[in-house]
Amino acid sequence: MKYELITIGGKERAIRYGFWALAQFCDLCNIKLSQLTQLEQDLDLKKAIYLIYVGLQDGARKSGTAFDLTVEDVADFIDEDETIISKALEIFGKFQAKPKKPTKTLKKK
Repeated sequence: MKYELITIGGKERAIRYGFWALAQFCDLCNIKLSQLTQLEQDLDLKKAIYLIYVGLQDGARKSGTAFDLTVEDVADFIDEDETIISKALEIFGKFQAKPKKPTKTLKKK
C-alpha cells in the first residue's frame, strides 16, 4: 500500500504507516517495535498525536509533497475535529493487516 488520503486542517493529505513511520513513532514514544501490537490498549492522547504526525510525515515523503507540520499543528487539527484520531487509527490498522496468502487450487486433469 503506497499511502492513503485523509482530510486534516481542511486539506487532503497523504498518510502512511510504513516501517520508517513506525521507527519514528517508536523513537518519539520510547517504545519497542514489539509493543506496537499492544498499541490499541495502551494508546494515550500524546501517542495518538505522534502516531498521526509520523503517518502524515511518511505520507508526504511517499507522495512527494512538502511536509511543514509540527506535532503541535496536528494536535490543533485534532482540537478542531476529534474524528481525525479514529480515521487515522483505521488507516493505521489497514497498514498493519497481514495480506492473506493466496490459496492453492488443484488443476483437474
